[in-house]
Amino acid sequence: MLLDIAETDEKRMEVEAELVKFETWANKVRPFLTDPQYLKTAGYDELRLAVRILGIKVVVYPTQGDWPYRFAIDITIPEIMKKLSSITMKPCPENPAACIRLSRLASKSIIGLASGVVP
Repeated sequence: MLLDIAETDEKRMEVEAELVKFETWANKVRPFLTDPQYLKTAGYDELRLAVRILGIKVVVYPTQGDWPYRFAIDITIPEIMKKLSSITMKPCPENPAACIRLSRLASKSIIGLASGVVP
């Protein structure tokens, strides 16, 4: 039982470390997203890194047919989700701060980046 608690705490620390890494990257690139010249000056590797970190997946539907949209864009943040799927998270009852942190991450970093000029 103690091993389970220690393992869960270790995995939660890994999730927290991944969140901090993502937030650090998001804070670094956020100022550039409102700059129209950013896409002209950013290198391919830099733009590819953003797509990889955000886990952007796009499905483009054919122009012919009865499709509700022409395309669908999903942001999956794979590294964070990979860490989260490895543990059973119960952040709110056990740790209200974790619940608030995840909410803030979603609203500020993910949505903020997605609503800007995302590469």
